[in-house]
Amino acid sequence: MKVNESNAEIIAQELGWFQQLLLFRGKISFEQSEPPEAAMEALMPLSIEKIGSPYANLIQKHQMGMAERLVLILDFFPI
Repeated sequence: MKVNESNAEIIAQELGWFQQLLLFRGKISFEQSEPPEAAMEALMPLSIEKIGSPYANLIQKHQMGMAERLVLILDFFPI
């Protein structure tokens, strides 16, 4: 698999995870239909071990947690 393809695949998964977080945050803030603590654990970032793309390697190298990965994915959006 080419570098661009492997990066695109993992970044697409990260964007899907980010979308789930946004939807969940809306339910917490506006609908008040979700208890925040229990559901946030279910929305932890996807495991990127054994993927081998440069993007996944960056996350592993710097041991990025949920907060760092959110900031990283926000960098993909234009200002």
